[in-house]
Amino acid sequence: MKKTKILFGVLLLATIIAIPFSCVTHKKAATDACVGVEASYSKDIAPIVQSNCMPCHKAGSSKGDWTTYNGLNEVAASGELKEHVFTKKDMPPADKPQLNDSQLVKLKCWIMNGHLNN
Repeated sequence: MKKTKILFGVLLLATIIAIPFSCVTHKKAATDACVGVEASYSKDIAPIVQSNCMPCHKAGSSKGDWTTYNGLNEVAASGELKEHVFTKKDMPPADKPQLNDSQLVKLKCWIMNGHLNN
């Protein structure tokens, strides 16, 4: 019984120590992917959104109006944009044209760098 408690304590301590480092490593890897990548809202992000998202996310849409910086910034700031495009991967929907690798990198870096209106 004593060995089990010691083993449990060691495992618990190892988990507590490891969790913060795994988050830092993941965030660093994502940040490293953006080194040297400039993503401008007006030059890069707006055209991506206009060509890929407007059928559903147009002005007056119940799915959200992404026709302006303010509309897109709202979902970027809440984390919803990142969640749906990069985590759940349900945006764009599977039956719609998908973003290419270059567009995904630009979008990810724009979000990670504070989704600026530049």
